[in-house]
Amino acid sequence: MRLAFRLLGLVILGLVLWFGVDLGALGRRLGAADLRLVGAALALLGPMIFAKTLRWQGLTRVGGKGYAPARAFVVFLVGLYAGSVTPGRLGELLRASYLVRDGAATPGVALASVVGDRLFDLYALLVVAAGGVAWFGLAGRLSLAGLAALATAALSPAALASPRLMGWVGDRFARRRASAAAASAASAAPRGRFARLVDAALGGADAGTFAREFAATLRAQVALAPAARALALTALGYGLFFVQCWWLFRAVGVPFGFVDVAFTMSLVNLVSLLPVTFAGIGTRDAALVALFGLRGLGGDAALAASAAVLLVFYVTVAVAGFVAWQLAPLPAGPAAPGALLPNRSEEIRVGEQRADGAAEQQAGSQ
Repeated sequence: MRLAFRLLGLVILGLVLWFGVDLGALGRRLGAADLRLVGAALALLGPMIFAKTLRWQGLTRVGGKGYAPARAFVVFLVGLYAGSVTPGRLGELLRASYLVRDGAATPGVALASVVGDRLFDLYALLVVAAGGVAWFGLAGRLSLAGLAALATAALSPAALASPRLMGWVGDRFARRRASAAAASAASAAPRGRFARLVDAALGGADAGTFAREFAATLRAQVALAPAARALALTALGYGLFFVQCWWLFRAVGVPFGFVDVAFTMSLVNLVSLLPVTFAGIGTRDAALVALFGLRGLGGDAALAASAAVLLVFYVTVAVAGFVAWQLAPLPAGPAAPGALLPNRSEEIRVGEQRADGAAEQQAGSQ
């Protein structure tokens, strides 16, 4: 049932092709694509991914000994590959599993590194997408539920300051991974390969220790030094991504300026987060058709741009990630011990004690 739900994107793509696209015009656009611009976009793919890798690599050192950049890059590619061929967010969980198996972080710290990495990505995307809503005049078209969802997402970083809430999230995750691992072992229909690897690496952690480490590491990530570094690398990564998309749009004859492209792709990427497809297929196409229509462009232009984005950011990355997976499969060694690793553990413990003390003082004053 879950897989069928994830395949809704293909249904959406079919409807877009059937009702909204001149297939002849689409073929002519793709046939006339400027391959030099496509090649230039491909050339920036490595630097863009490396900028994102460096952000995550820095977060792996908050609470653990973390990764060197080269190892982080390989693992990041494997995560991108797993994320492109599996439902859900198994790519991120697989990265956390590598950290644990390599002895570079404990399970709670490892999960916090990928959650923090995704949050920096998401909130940068939200900032640009908010500009896109104004740019395309979409504010009046959003429902009250849509506006409430955006406001909730924008305010939710404050949740990182709550030790109890983040501890609860970590506890729930640890217990679910342990239950999934036990159910998979007892089932006649075992889970997929990536899911089993994640269960094996993250499912054996003590729930209480996992929750404390997860919450403490997330709070430590928003300290000035790690947060400033992560924000700078997020800006660099998205800047390169928007330049690539601008070149791809120009390659298929879409006359958008850089700002148009940045706002368009931020909104499209938000829509593509809907868990109804693989690699954004269908959701990305429908969003591009709708936004291009606001600029007087037809479905053929939108689908040509979508195909170029799919080729560069999904197909190419999946191939590179598959090669990385073959060269560096998940280590088979035991999970890291439950205690925090040394280089940042004291810093995190002190921060946790201060936060708990402040909470107690506030409660006492009330």
